[in-house]
Amino acid sequence: MTPSHFDRTADLMLEHLGSDGDPGWVYFRQFGEWELLFNLDNDRRLVPKLIGNLERRGLVETRRASAGMQVRMTDAGRKHCKAEEARLAAFALEYHILPLDDLPCPSDAKK
Repeated sequence: MTPSHFDRTADLMLEHLGSDGDPGWVYFRQFGEWELLFNLDNDRRLVPKLIGNLERRGLVETRRASAGMQVRMTDAGRKHCKAEEARLAAFALEYHILPLDDLPCPSDAKK
């Protein structure tokens, strides 16, 4: 991956981490299913590399626990996620993209 693609993939990982609010401390291994979408080169160290990228930018912090390495978002990471959500919302508004919740369901159609 080129550096800009690597940063973007790390940002996607951060967004995944914050997608259900702030989960607190999360084990690296919990990114296994998410990693399958992005690890096309079968890099065994992709998750630690992405987390290292986020940590260098001050968006997450890590710690070693007895069962493995853990990561959590910092205040800067939470702000980064909120800014990305706002950017995507503005993009959707500008291009008239409806959220999936607002789309009509085929079963709601009257016969």
